[in-house]
Order: sequence, then C-alpha cells, then structure tokens
Amino acid sequence: MNKVLYIQLDSADPLLIDAWAKQGLLPNLNRLLEQGSSIELQAPRGFGADAMLPSVYTGADPSEHGRYYHSQETLGDVGPEAASNLDVECEPVWSALQRQGKKTVVLDLPKATVSAGFNGVHIANWKTHTSVMRDFKTVPPGLAERIAEEYGPHTECPCYAHRYEKFDPSVEQAWLTEMYQRLDAQKGMAKYYAQQSDWDVLMTGFCVSHCVGHQFWHLHDSAHPLHPGGRLAEQDPIRLIYQRLDTAVGELLELVDDNTRVMLFAGPGFGSSYLRWDLLDDILLNLSNGSRPADKRILETLKRIWHRLPDSVRRVCSGLAHKAEHSLADIGRDKRPYYPARLNDAVGGVIINKERFSDQKEHRQVVDYLIAELAKVINLDTETPIVRDIFATQDEYHGAHLERMPDIMIVWDNDTPVNRVGSTAVGELVQAKPPDWSGTHRPYSLATLCSFTEKVELKSTSGSILDVAPTLADFAGVRMPTSQGRSVLA
Repeated sequence: MNKVLYIQLDSADPLLIDAWAKQGLLPNLNRLLEQGSSIELQAPRGFGADAMLPSVYTGADPSEHGRYYHSQETLGDVGPEAASNLDVECEPVWSALQRQGKKTVVLDLPKATVSAGFNGVHIANWKTHTSVMRDFKTVPPGLAERIAEEYGPHTECPCYAHRYEKFDPSVEQAWLTEMYQRLDAQKGMAKYYAQQSDWDVLMTGFCVSHCVGHQFWHLHDSAHPLHPGGRLAEQDPIRLIYQRLDTAVGELLELVDDNTRVMLFAGPGFGSSYLRWDLLDDILLNLSNGSRPADKRILETLKRIWHRLPDSVRRVCSGLAHKAEHSLADIGRDKRPYYPARLNDAVGGVIINKERFSDQKEHRQVVDYLIAELAKVINLDTETPIVRDIFATQDEYHGAHLERMPDIMIVWDNDTPVNRVGSTAVGELVQAKPPDWSGTHRPYSLATLCSFTEKVELKSTSGSILDVAPTLADFAGVRMPTSQGRSVLA
C-alpha cells in the first residue's frame, strides 16, 4: 500500500496560493495543484478556526466533537485558567489510522493535542499558533526533550509573544525573522521524519501562515486603512512567508518517492478584520438595558492607560495584562441575562444564562429576540448590516455536546472598516480601537489530492472540511467511521 504524506498549511489562504502559484511564485505548490486534483471546502456554518480544525481531524461538527474555541467557557467555568481546551470527544483520524494498522507520525498540527492510547509518534503544540508551554506534549513523552535539543525549545508564536504590543514598521523584520525561525524548525523536524522508513502516514503542519495573516494582513491588502502605501509586491510579508512555505513543501516532496500519495490542506482562508470581539459585549449590554458593570468600566480605563504606555513596558507586562483582561471580562457574567462567548474576530457567539432562563420556552424567546435585534445592527458609516449570518445553534446542530456550544452563532461582515454601529434598540456605539490583529479568518479551505502515478478523480467540485479525515483515511487504504452525511472526496 502506498505511503501518504499529509501537509497542512495552517490558515494559508487558498485564493492567494492559487494566484501566486499561477504567477510562478510558488513552483512546488503549483506542481501539486497541476498534477493533483483540488477542491474547495466549506467550514461548519457559523464557527471559527478553533472549531474548524478539530472538524478537519475528526470528520465531526462542533456539536459532536465539543469544541468551538481554545478558551471556551460556560457559566462557572471562566477566567484564564479555562484557557486550554484542546481535547475533543471524537476519534481523530490519526487514531483511526493507527487502530487499523497504519504506522502514523503526527507533527505539530495546529489546534490538536495527543490522543489517549495513541502509540505512534505525535508532537503537539510545539511551534503552532497560540500554543502555550503546558500544551506542548509528545508521544512518546521523552521525545519532547530530544525535539527541544535538536530543533529548539517550545516558544510562543509572535501573535502571543507580542500580544498587547503596538505594531510599528520597525518591528516588522524582527517579527518576520521569528516566523522564519519557527518555519525552519518545523521543516527540519518534518524532513527528519520523512526520511525514516517506518511510517505509512506522515501528517505535518506548518503554522507561520496563520501568524503572518493575523499580524500583517494590512501590509498585504492595499484597501486596508492601515496599509502604508508605496510598498513593492516583493515586500509583502505574506507573500514572503508563502514562498518559504513553498520551499519547505518542495524539500519534503524531494524526500518521498513517486509512489507516495500527497494530500495538501490549506486554510481556513484569510481577510481583513474590522470588528473587535468585545464590541458584541457592548451591544448585548445595551439590549439588556444594563448599566455598564463596574468591572467593565475598570477594564476600559485600564485598556486606555495600557495603550498609552511605552512599548518597552507593555512588552514586559503583556502576560500579566492578558490574565487581567480575561479575569475582569469574566467577572459578573453569572448575573447577566446573556453575554458573549469568547471567540475570534471573524465570528461571535451569545451564551444565554440558563439559571435566569431555565424554562425552555422563555429561553427560546430570548434567543429569537436577540437574533432579530442583532440582525438590525448596522455599520452607521455604510448603512449596511454588521452581521452576515446569525442563527440559533440548536436549529443547525444536533450533536451530543450541543450544550457546550453558544446558544447563538454570528458571522460578522468584515468587508468594510467599522467605527460606529447602532440600531433603534442598541443606540449608537463607537468602536474606539480596531482589532488587535489586522487579519482574520474566512470560512473556505482547499484540499489537493495528488498521486504522481495516476490522476486522482474527485467526486464533486466542492465539499466540506468534515470530509477531510475520511478522505485521508481512504487515501491510506482504511475506513474511518463518521457521522451521516460525511463523504470521501475522491
């Protein structure tokens, strides 16, 4: 049976890959795209990257695998110590492969953790986006020390290492250099394992495409208000990272023979970010006719002071500021009728206080009221809705862990800058500060299936990210049990 090499370019935008590959800027990826068969994949409705990627690995939707964010909270489970939630309730594809006799190596895939009972090789949360030291784990356990010695210790990605710092052009090259070093480390480790003979399936992730999208989208998108203008295309940091990713992919492909099947996954896509996640909190407070709690007023004052501090002070105190923000944001939520789930800037969620609305009919009335009023909130400068999609989660999802999900899911419209929002019920609100990161996710991804000895025939021109895991298993010659409606792409 053929070996299978699975390469994941975390949050690399498929549209940019396609355009730059056709221009000859990404020759190795272009080879895969031309010789393989590619399909656009859509994410589960309403959910962001933290829910999408577990769905990629399990073939399950968020209500089935139980995760919508890496720091998801429910009443009674809030604050910074609830921040690490990478476990899922469904079997990931690497466990299914191993269970059916496939020797499987899993290298630093984003938003993943080691699975109980897995006895192959698994390195998790080493150089991934937003990984923290307590999540860096390996199978076997002693492998962590060797990885640190050979390829470098666990370090926080630039998105975490520089959170709460002001971006200015002087730090661009330093942050890019950090990303290059992380990519080189992941590439070195992947090449080592690719050269070993004792694997059937090798799954490896490259994660700097995630960080560069968040941090530098404004330097790529000439329509972004923060774009400096006058930059050459060759200076685009996102293009520079993608070109290095292309080189890494090429070096990996050189180490496997033509009988090895290759599956590439790129996504979710990227675009501009214009809405801060905490804007939803202000909207919900106004809808509930609640005065601004003292802790929220304190937090807003501290933020204003923080953004006036010198960079050197912010850099030293960023970890403390992160914990303080989360702690203050969570105080008093159990006394509110509803509040925002902590999510990224692409999507939003609302949690209804079930202690306040224990009656099912009353609970549903609150959900319907909020959906109707949130849909009316507009960008006051463009007079267009700030909500692209909104729905009651229970109307769309029916998995065993639905109770862990927010009651309402929201997809924001991030196509235009946002300064002022409002509606009759909400009044006018000013977003005083843009999002901390200039780029955020889009719901589309790309899968490319390549066999260098024969053309892979796709069953359809479009699919779902829920189809990735069963397709990878099928590519490796085994079956992966999945929920109804999942399919093999080719």
